[in-house]
Amino acid sequence: MSASSVTGVGNGGVDGSNKGSERMTLGVSHLLGTRVVAANRVNLSGGTATITFPVPLTGDKANYIVIANSATSNRAYPGTLTNDSNGNFASFALTGTGTDLVYWMVAKVGFDG
Repeated sequence: MSASSVTGVGNGGVDGSNKGSERMTLGVSHLLGTRVVAANRVNLSGGTATITFPVPLTGDKANYIVIANSATSNRAYPGTLTNDSNGNFASFALTGTGTDLVYWMVAKVGFDG
């Protein structure tokens, strides 16, 4: 049988020098690299669509990348990225063909290698 402690003190408690690093349980904030911050799909109207975020993404548009892919064999790609008056990434345009369904994703740039 082994002793255990839910309070970390007494029989079964871990001595302070053996508890391990505070980083042993990592949250997403400790991960390196890009992070998907928004994704969705939209039907184009006349070959274009403008995506406006309900709340602008923090920081300049240069801190983000936009990826688009058409659900058909046609091409779709992101156009102009726009900041709001506070310098936060607020919207972007998509360009494609007709009324194609386009899947899009916005990722925050996080690792320069």
